Amino acid sequence: MTTAIAWTEEPTSRPDRKKIRARIGGLHCSLCTGTIEKALGRIPGVEKVAVSRMHEHAVSVYVL
Repeated sequence: MTTAIAWTEEPTSRPDRKKIRARIGGLHCSLCTGTIEKALGRIPGVEKVAVSRMHEHAVSVYVL
């Protein structure tokens, strides 16, 4: 699996949260998305993670 990652910060409705959208290429199956969601979800402070294979991005919300 070859992955290319680029990310941007997006505004949130809560000042104590940050939202990151990461562009992820090279996802071939739902196992790939599940692995990334699980890994990001284990990071302390991460509140929400969603990975889309079709759109090739991950969205993560975390506590500041």
